[in-house]
Amino acid sequence: MRLTHARVPQDARNSRVLAAALVATILAAILAPPAHAAAPSPQVTRIRTITDREARRDTTELGHWLLTDGNAAARSAAAVALGRIQNRGSVPALSRALNDRSPEVRREAAFALGLVGDTTAAPALIRRLGAETDPHARDALITGLGLAGGKSAGPSLARSMQSKRVAERGAAALAAARLKDSTLVTPLSAAARDVSPDVRWRVAYALGRIGDRAGAPALRTLSTDKVDLVRAMAARAIGDVGDSTAGARLVSMLGDPAWRVRVNAAHAMGVLKARKDARSLLPLLADPSAHVRWEAAASLGIVGDSTAIPRLQAVLDDSSTGVIHAAATSMLQIQG
Repeated sequence: MRLTHARVPQDARNSRVLAAALVATILAAILAPPAHAAAPSPQVTRIRTITDREARRDTTELGHWLLTDGNAAARSAAAVALGRIQNRGSVPALSRALNDRSPEVRREAAFALGLVGDTTAAPALIRRLGAETDPHARDALITGLGLAGGKSAGPSLARSMQSKRVAERGAAALAAARLKDSTLVTPLSAAARDVSPDVRWRVAYALGRIGDRAGAPALRTLSTDKVDLVRAMAARAIGDVGDSTAGARLVSMLGDPAWRVRVNAAHAMGVLKARKDARSLLPLLADPSAHVRWEAAASLGIVGDSTAIPRLQAVLDDSSTGVIHAAATSMLQIQG
């Protein structure tokens, strides 16, 4: 049989021609050399220059941009760059920028001073905090004070703990945690009754970081809080402040429904080396949470109770390798 090619209709041939032309046009557009790009905007040019100066760690030029540029975004970028460089020589320029007309610039300058971490910045931060009205800038000033350090920051943080704004009270509590100033234990203890749990858990954290036993009564109050995060922070802080009288409270917290409360209570018992209450840790070796089992095993080793060895041996078959390691380590610690 003789085979012949089928005739292609004229419309189909035209469609193919058009499709080929379209593909050719697209390829030409892709492969063609780029046209002259439009000149970048002045703001983009500024940001590129600031990025370049940061890479060179040119704090002098960045300080000049921060204090003289007419664009607030560029001044903010300069402040951020100075904060990342963390050169103490930037403190004078950043301190002057705390009075910038833009709250965004003031906020970034305050953060940057905190990152630089020089206590000589504290007076400027305190002065600005007394006059600042922008809420976000106030929070940044408080954070900067906590990072920069210095005993002179204490009274300002204590006042901020009485602010009407939850965010400011919480920022002040975290700043107190970084400052580790024992004079702040009293205002922090008063803040333990704050209406906001976001403030209360920060208060518990701060009291633990400060580590002064004067904060123990407030921590015992916080350990019964209705919010589990607050109870968890309080449990850990009880160990951090060395409250050896809180053994009964910690034993009670080992049965808390929230795993993070149980794990921190077990941790605190290890820190306090609460040998008389060590047996209360044994049931936690079978806790549903591997985090709790690990902490219980580790704390038993720190406490050094030899009666725990049989239970620790049983844990060597645990499904978690971390728990197994903690149990084996504790057995070695107990056996000497």
